[in-house]
Formats: sequence, C-alpha cells, structure tokens
Amino acid sequence: MNNVELGNTILMYMKEQKKSRLDLAHDLGTSVGVINKIILGKKAIKNTELNNVAEVLKVNVNQFLQKNQKIEMNELEIEHLYSNIENKELADFIFSLIKNLAEMETELDSHGLLEP
Repeated sequence: MNNVELGNTILMYMKEQKKSRLDLAHDLGTSVGVINKIILGKKAIKNTELNNVAEVLKVNVNQFLQKNQKIEMNELEIEHLYSNIENKELADFIFSLIKNLAEMETELDSHGLLEP
C-alpha cells in the first residue's frame, strides 16, 4: 500500500469516528501539518506512528493495510477542500450537503431522471 492509499484509509476511519485532523493531531501529540502530510500521502508513516494512529482510532493495524479500504475520490477532494475551514460545524455541514447532493444525483441517474 502506498502513502496516498494509507492516508485515504486513515481519513476514512477518522470520518467514521467523526475525528478532525486537529483531534487526531492532539491525540498523537503532533501538529495538524504532520497529519495533513500523512493524509495527503506526502509523508511516509513509520511503523510506530502507524501503531499509534491505529490505537487512537481503535482499529487493527492490518485494517489500514488492506487495499479494499478506500473512500471515493470525490469525498477525498471535498475533505481536502474544506479541511481548512476553522469552523468545524460549518465544514461538516458543507461536506454532508455536498455528499448528499452527490448521492441524490446518483439515485436520480439510476432512475433515468437526469437530463442529458
């Protein structure tokens, strides 16, 4: 698994647990900048760091290493765009709104209700 895939998987578990980058940084005793680099795949994560992340997120390290654990690219792009919004509630609202709109579009398209 490469650094980007690992970062995506960590991000997926953070989202499931509603943990922000700031939360994870605080729990690991590091900076948000380091967390951003890990999530974006710009920083290789050491085994000890991966063990610490797994412990904080309450998952088995092997779960991080399974390639079938991914988030859709659209969700990642949205997350990266809105991760710098300081008001976490506003960022979460925008993220959920866009996600819901994307799901609605998929549903409408599956029923042939979208205009070409």
